[in-house]
Amino acid sequence: MLLQISVLIVAIAFVVLVVYLIQTLRSLRASLEETTAAMRQVNMEVKEIGGDVRSVIQHTNELAIDVKSKLSTLNHWFGSANDIGRVVHSLTSSVKQMAVGTEPSASAAKPNAVLSGLGIAWDVWQTIRASRKSFADSKRKKPMS
Repeated sequence: MLLQISVLIVAIAFVVLVVYLIQTLRSLRASLEETTAAMRQVNMEVKEIGGDVRSVIQHTNELAIDVKSKLSTLNHWFGSANDIGRVVHSLTSSVKQMAVGTEPSASAAKPNAVLSGLGIAWDVWQTIRASRKSFADSKRKKPMS
């Protein structure tokens, strides 16, 4: 009889243990399903963000190329400004030397400076015309968005 009671107690304890284990496993299953759903949503959002990042990078690259091309057209303008500065410096130096009278051949220096200035001015004018034309051509080829 004692053996039967102890078997009955063990059987009841086993049933209680299985009931609690089933509840725990169901709770764990629900948690795993929620985690799986959250991971799917995160995965979709990461894919969307990745596409947006690629788009931003592409637009940034296009903008950098556009800025680089526009800056390269400005290089001619700065070179022309440098040439004009040299001509003005040369002319003012010649005028200063003629005014002070320190240069014995001041009358010979003046025509040389003027001719040099005219040559550089002609080059600057040609550069300006060419850069205006290339800028106008680039505007026709690629409209700004």
